[in-house]
Amino acid sequence: NINITTKNNAEGIYLTSSNSNILSNINIKTSSTGAYGIYLTSSSSNAFAGCNITTAGSNGDGIYLTSSSNSNSFSGCNVTTTGGNGDGIYLAASNYNIYSGLNILTSGSGANGVWIDTNGNYNNFSNMNILAAASGIRVNSANSNIVKDGSIVSRSANDYYLQNSSTNNFINTNFTTRKIYLNDISSRFNYAKNNIMLNTNQIVSPTKVLTITRSLVNWTQTNITWQETVSATRTLNYGMGGLLPNTRYSIWNGAIIGYNLTTDINGILPNFSINLTTSPKTIKVVST
Repeated sequence: NINITTKNNAEGIYLTSSNSNILSNINIKTSSTGAYGIYLTSSSSNAFAGCNITTAGSNGDGIYLTSSSNSNSFSGCNVTTTGGNGDGIYLAASNYNIYSGLNILTSGSGANGVWIDTNGNYNNFSNMNILAAASGIRVNSANSNIVKDGSIVSRSANDYYLQNSSTNNFINTNFTTRKIYLNDISSRFNYAKNNIMLNTNQIVSPTKVLTITRSLVNWTQTNITWQETVSATRTLNYGMGGLLPNTRYSIWNGAIIGYNLTTDINGILPNFSINLTTSPKTIKVVST
C-alpha cells in the first residue's frame, strides 16, 4: 500500500520513457495547479491496479498519457477531480492502452470524465462508471477506440462529445436519455446495444455543431424505437447493423412510413436519412 500526497506542482507518479512497471494499491492525492495523479510520457507496458486518485488543483487530471502506447493498463481505480479542467483521464498520441473497472467523478468547471485527444487511437475502455461536470467522454481527432459497458453521464453538458471522429464504438453503455454532441459532419456516433448497432451523423453544409438528445424506447431485432430531439433543424443520416438478415424493414418517422428497406445477409440495413426539427420525433425501424 503506497500513500502519496504531493505539493508544489508535483505529480503523484511521473513516468517518462519508462516501461514494464507494475504498481498496485496506491493512494494518490495532489492539490496544486497542473498536478496530475499519474503522468506517463513515452512509456509503455506499465500496469496500475487498485489506485485511488484524488486531484484538487485546476488542470489536475487524474490519469494523463501522452505519446504512451502499447498496453499501458489501468484497472480497478477510483479517480476523483475537483479542480477546474481536471479531467478524470486525458490521453493524446497514445494508442492500444487498456482501462477497465474505473470509477470517475469530476466536479470542477470544464472537467471531462475522459478526454481522448488527437491521435489517441485503438484504446479499450470497459466497465467504466463516469459522472462528469463537463462532457462524460470527449473524443477529438481520435478513432477506433472501444468504450464498452458501464455508464457515461454528464451532470450539465454532453454525455458524448465527438469532434472530427467517426469510427469510435460505444457498446452497451448505460443509455436511457443521453446528450450527443456532434461538432462537424465528419463525426459519427456509433452505439450498439445487444449487438444492434445504430450509427448517426449529420448532413449539413457548411459544417455546424449539433446536440442530439436521444431516448431509447425499444431495442430488439424486430423493433428498434428511439426518440430524437435536435438543437437545430437538421438532416440526420442513420446506418444500422445486427438486424435480421434478408429481412424487410419499415422506417417510421412519427406516424408516417418513410422507407421500406431490406437487410443484407449480414443483417446490415442500407443507410437512410430523416429531416428533423427541434420538436421531439419518434423513429421506428420495424420488420415487416
